[in-house]
Amino acid sequence: MSAEQATENFLEQKKPQLNFIKTRDDADIVVFEKTANDTFKLSTSNSCSWCGENGEFTQKELRPRIEPWLTSLFQSEHLTLLAGSGLTHAVHLLSTGEKATGMDKIEFSILAKKKLALLQKHQQPAQIVKKEILKIKFG
Repeated sequence: MSAEQATENFLEQKKPQLNFIKTRDDADIVVFEKTANDTFKLSTSNSCSWCGENGEFTQKELRPRIEPWLTSLFQSEHLTLLAGSGLTHAVHLLSTGEKATGMDKIEFSILAKKKLALLQKHQQPAQIVKKEILKIKFG
């Protein structure tokens, strides 16, 4: 690693980790960063009604802002409406590294083998073979 890359990495680590929230009666997006002692501080010239005068607050003040929104998000109707199956697929991809099963057409290997065996065995017109395949599928 070159000195320039090391310097860039160091500066990147020193940048404050900004967080964003806008709930209920917030007029604008509230930008804040985590400080020492598990407290948060408003960034730049932000202001909000639920924050202390000095611009610092704790999880105690933050929780009532986020919790109702998060609760309603994870109620099934709201989650389905907002995210559909996209959230499920995203979580599956992030956790396993593979795509989740979708609604694509799936070729079942056992059925394909039986179908091929019938075609090879009978060598008959397609209509007869189709009847045999339907018997396999639906009993």
